[in-house]
Amino acid sequence: MSSVNFTPFRRKVTSDGGGCLEVYADIEGDIREKIAKLDKTNENGLFNQKCEEINKYLDDQKNIYGVCYQ
Repeated sequence: MSSVNFTPFRRKVTSDGGGCLEVYADIEGDIREKIAKLDKTNENGLFNQKCEEINKYLDDQKNIYGVCYQ
């Protein structure tokens, strides 16, 4: 039996504009997907949970790509 492992993709960026623009595009795309799912949520508890996930995602991205936030 074979197995497949997934690892998160992280761009290597410096303070140059090009790398940070690519990171921005990635984050924007991910957030658009998360918001689309959020728009389909009718339960308050689930809505709040998805909002917290979005906040955590943005915080994580800021920690990973801090150089782009300076």
